[in-house]
Amino acid sequence: MQPHAQPRTDRASDDYISMKVARALEENMFLPNDTIRHGVANGWVTLTGEVEWDYQRTAADAAVGDLPGVTGVTNTLVAKPMFTPADVENKIKQALQRQADRDAQHIEVQVNGGQVTLRGKVVSWAERKAAQGAAWSTPGVASVVNNLLVEA
Repeated sequence: MQPHAQPRTDRASDDYISMKVARALEENMFLPNDTIRHGVANGWVTLTGEVEWDYQRTAADAAVGDLPGVTGVTNTLVAKPMFTPADVENKIKQALQRQADRDAQHIEVQVNGGQVTLRGKVVSWAERKAAQGAAWSTPGVASVVNNLLVEA
């Protein structure tokens, strides 16, 4: 008589993994609790839904990828800012104007979805970097293209 292979009993069930995934997503303070959904099949986790920032997509992946029993993660979360391009542009211009050493009139801000493009001229590399920082710190910005020229 030939021996029969026994099913592995040390592998976590999908229900158990799903419970752990839900808890990990819930406990992560960087993630919204109401827009991320998940599924588990044979230990493989699939994340779906929308987040406001790209870093949240990455954080969700990291939060569940190393859980016991997880064999892999498919992350289909979409970063979809909750701001209009006009909101983002106004916030960036306000941030630039708050900086005393900058004349925001010489910086053009173009917003396309979550991508911000900066154009114009500044007088130093420090100003160029500060303008980029102001753009990155604005809610709704997913990426920044800094096309500012430094003129001495």
